[in-house]
Amino acid sequence: MKTTIRIALSILTFYLILICSCGPSKLNRRLYDVHSTSDIPVSNKVLKVHMNNGDLLVLSKWHFDNTNNIMHGGGSHFDANRKMVNTNHDYSISFEDIALFETNFIDHYNGQTGQTVSMSIVSLLNLIFNAICISDPKNCFGSCPTYYAFNGSEMSLQAEGFSSSMARVYEEEDLDMLFDVENNSDTFLLEIRNEALETHLIRYCDLLVVPRYETERVYVSSEGVFFNSSRTIEPDKCIAEEGDILSKIKFYDEQERYSLADSINLIKKETIDLTFPNYHKKYGLIITSRQTLMTTYLFYQTMAYFGTTLPYWTSKLGDGDNIITNRGRKMYKLLGGIKVYVENSEKTWVEINEIHEMGPIASDFHMIELPDLESDKINLRLEMTQGLWRIDYITLAELEGRIDPIRIQPYQLQKAHIDTPENLKILNDKNKYLVTFPGERYCAYYKIPENEQTYEYFILSKGYYMEWMREEWLEEEDKHMVNMLFIRPRKFMKEMAPKFKMAESQLDEIFWNSKIQTH
Repeated sequence: MKTTIRIALSILTFYLILICSCGPSKLNRRLYDVHSTSDIPVSNKVLKVHMNNGDLLVLSKWHFDNTNNIMHGGGSHFDANRKMVNTNHDYSISFEDIALFETNFIDHYNGQTGQTVSMSIVSLLNLIFNAICISDPKNCFGSCPTYYAFNGSEMSLQAEGFSSSMARVYEEEDLDMLFDVENNSDTFLLEIRNEALETHLIRYCDLLVVPRYETERVYVSSEGVFFNSSRTIEPDKCIAEEGDILSKIKFYDEQERYSLADSINLIKKETIDLTFPNYHKKYGLIITSRQTLMTTYLFYQTMAYFGTTLPYWTSKLGDGDNIITNRGRKMYKLLGGIKVYVENSEKTWVEINEIHEMGPIASDFHMIELPDLESDKINLRLEMTQGLWRIDYITLAELEGRIDPIRIQPYQLQKAHIDTPENLKILNDKNKYLVTFPGERYCAYYKIPENEQTYEYFILSKGYYMEWMREEWLEEEDKHMVNMLFIRPRKFMKEMAPKFKMAESQLDEIFWNSKIQTH
């Protein structure tokens, strides 16, 4: 699953409410798109309608007018932050305004209330696991969209989208460089895949093209500024805890440098020191990285500790409670990103930036502008949590001029080789969401400007995905561990260290072998 520390820990912040939680139950969820209204069981007592704008309607009565593409119903209305707008109200809603429907089946023997049903976001989802996921569901492949493009020989994985967006209230824009692509026509093909066991809601997926010469590359800074560069400079030295790692990070070749987690404390830090020659130009530090599966494990394991109470309490996600929000931020800071330090003229290490974008599936290209330095050498230090990051490539790019990208929406969208003009209209309407389910693949086609220019390609996407808990985890419910997480978070990370170490060596094989084949 594509997980991020920020989203994982935002969910965990519900500890303060959890103390007062009511009785547990099992809640099973099924999702339907607007074209599948006939499949929704009439026996269900509650229907949840997820709107394109992020709002939620919880209906106790409803019927569909499929002739006019309208549904009528009565119930409650919640905004994108799940605060009640009104209740006991009648609605008439156009199918065009609906993202998807959700139905729930409750195990009444566990005594969960109707309010719990209506407010749940993260819930149990009945899917057929493959054998790998059955054996170890906390390490299954997921969960954000993956983007594939032609690399000269095949459609290859290039990026993953909006990694921080586990719920509508955390929806974020994501910009990814498509570094390893080849395109010699006036059309660019991007495959949008759902290879996970989650539901993706994509607000847009636009192509950014930036003109360049064949000898140039274009990089985008953490502030969103695009620079062209015709020269990169490799480091003279690159030293990590284990010694010289220059050969590991010298080329973008999937030969990644990573470490194993500490067996006593999961937030133990490590450093990498780099030395570059200084030709006194304007430089950007390029770091290509992705996460290990540490956050995936921590995210799912903590969901398991919340157990049967998670569906109810995660419904309060984004309710604006500052105390809860600050608890999540504290945990986020404990794990952190990749901090970048530069050695100044006083031989002091000064932090200049931190890389936060996460996810274990595809490596991201990050560019951090460096300050001007008078010395003949540029000494840099990277600080990160041990065992959390895989780094493929580090170099300095000599930055030349700023350049503006051209933003292009897809002009054609296909599913199973069939044009889907209605879905294309939805994807290009920023007030709606294209909903994709596990195993689905869309081919998006973009018209490239007609000239002889070479381009650098980036994908700008926005949306969120609906996370879910596996039934196999419920046996691990443990309030003691949840209490420890928020009362003594550093102790929690020490307690989790040996648990993670027992699984660490097997995580990658299980994760990648559980990827869903798309069609």
